[in-house]
Amino acid sequence: MCRWHKLFPDNKKLNVLARYLFRSIFLLVFVNLLVKPAWIFGVDRKVQVFTGYEAYGHYFSYFSFTVIFAILADAGITLFVQQKLASVASGSDWLPKAIRFKLLFSLFYVCFVLATGTLIGLQDVHLLSCLAVLQVLLSWISFSRAVLSAWQEFGASSFLSILDKLLLLVPAAWLFYIIEQGAGITIYEFAWAQVVSAGITFLLAAGLLYRYSSASVVPAPGVLSFRQLAIESAPFALVVLFMFLHARLDGVLLHLLPADGSEQAGRYAAMYRFVDAATVLSYLASGFLLSYWTRHLHSQEMIRETMDRFFRMMMAGAILAAVLFFFYSSELQQWLYQSPSAEGAAILQWGMLVLVPYFLVDLFGTLLTAHKRLWEVAGAALLCALVNFTLNLLFIPSAGAMAATIIAIATQGLFAALLWLLSERKWRMGPGFSSIARVVLLAAVLTVLVLLLRQLNVSLFVQLPVLFTAWLFLLFPLRLFSLQWFFAWQKDN
Repeated sequence: MCRWHKLFPDNKKLNVLARYLFRSIFLLVFVNLLVKPAWIFGVDRKVQVFTGYEAYGHYFSYFSFTVIFAILADAGITLFVQQKLASVASGSDWLPKAIRFKLLFSLFYVCFVLATGTLIGLQDVHLLSCLAVLQVLLSWISFSRAVLSAWQEFGASSFLSILDKLLLLVPAAWLFYIIEQGAGITIYEFAWAQVVSAGITFLLAAGLLYRYSSASVVPAPGVLSFRQLAIESAPFALVVLFMFLHARLDGVLLHLLPADGSEQAGRYAAMYRFVDAATVLSYLASGFLLSYWTRHLHSQEMIRETMDRFFRMMMAGAILAAVLFFFYSSELQQWLYQSPSAEGAAILQWGMLVLVPYFLVDLFGTLLTAHKRLWEVAGAALLCALVNFTLNLLFIPSAGAMAATIIAIATQGLFAALLWLLSERKWRMGPGFSSIARVVLLAAVLTVLVLLLRQLNVSLFVQLPVLFTAWLFLLFPLRLFSLQWFFAWQKDN
């Protein structure tokens, strides 16, 4: 008999739902692992190779600026609606009014970004406008996915998580690898291509919402007023705003502060695309966890068990990426960007270590959000954003992208530690000592293995498969992953 039954002997429905959650997240990660690497290596990386560090750094800085304030297009409505719909007791007859409010916020966001960006020195209005529209579309796709996840339609939500990238892969492959090898592409064409694919994805998302709404909407008394929405969604909005300030402001400062700002931003972007891709997976999984944990707050034992298991899986992935980039940064720099650079390799080497605190922030932040401890999360995010901003102002002018890299690791580590402490203090929800020891052991074994392979002077094309195979085989004896968590069978009669 599976362990879930031992945990919940009197509630077979929760047993089934737990397995459904893990299978849904497995599907989410699987489809993203199929599409996102192709996007990163085949499209996004190629654009930087074709356009150069300076041009891509220009794009990256503007993109980071639009991401920082993207919450203004939503004002916390997405998280508010997701948490409300995930609650069994809450209805959704107010959902159309929330959508109308979101339309107003989207318009305000575009106006704010254009005005503020111009004031601080981002003079490329063409690119700024394009990326602002892109963020609005992505915000609406995120909103649609949140609603579908709250309705437990995890399959549809997973499909939408990769569709905008999927729509670009075929034409980009045709352009980059068959027609002219990507010659002549500009960052503007790249940005507008993303707008078109996001627009198509949003239209499909709207259709899915309409399809599933008739079966999922439960009338509830009361009318949603703008004042009520503002009061209830404000904490969500502040959390997201402060977290984006913390994570993305360095990209803007790299463009504005050093003399070679666009070049420095380009080198940082060369590393950050891998961090961004990896954290997208943890962010998407967190969306499922938020809906699931919110609906099952009465079962703290289930939340504790899923928390521990997700900690093991997420840390195992972060350790593999950190070891890979730390020891093979020079080779990866040369292979991926065809431009040998000691500075670029160093940024890759240290930058991927930030995945460990990033994943912990997603995990513990989701737990605190599900328990409506938003003001604590917002306070911790604001503190870390202020520390990050101050340190970057001091050190970016002299040390450039390398300073931003080290500061990101330090302040994200501080943020993760604060959220972990809050979770432990409130509910004793941190991972157990056994899980932490397993993750540390995995890191130690992989490090020793890589050092041995480097000493033997084995070919890189042998070392990398050996490293990945060792990681894969270590997952099971260390119990960092188990197929039982996803596919354990039990009769529910």
